[in-house]
Amino acid sequence: MRVADNRIFTWQVMVMTYKLAVQDKGHYYHFVVTGENTIENVSSYLGEIHKICIRDGCSRVLIEENFEGPGLGTMPIYDIITDIGLQARMTVRKIAFINANPDHDIREMKFAETVAVNRGVNIKVFSNVAEAEEWILSGIGDTQQAKD
Repeated sequence: MRVADNRIFTWQVMVMTYKLAVQDKGHYYHFVVTGENTIENVSSYLGEIHKICIRDGCSRVLIEENFEGPGLGTMPIYDIITDIGLQARMTVRKIAFINANPDHDIREMKFAETVAVNRGVNIKVFSNVAEAEEWILSGIGDTQQAKD
């Protein structure tokens, strides 16, 4: 048996290491995501939320992210928001976002908010659930639900 060369092939497998939970709060969906703070995880869970909102007709979401590890930095955040901005704008009317990791720089979250708003996404960053709920519920009549 003849071997032409001794190449070694390696593959990098990206494993999504996060957990996404959703609760229907009537007027909005509350998503809680935990796990590792990676570009792949952030992109993946945002894609999952988008699919759920399309499937269920949900137009208001509160995202409570509690990822471990360092912040992503402005360029990866810019790229992620640019990629998902149009999808979010077409599906979701209001997004309240909380980064529950106190070690993450709030300036990165405000940068993400600015990038998204500049792409027509109605998103606002909050430091706690109570403030986020107040905002997400503002302007809703008594008969409107998350699926309006």
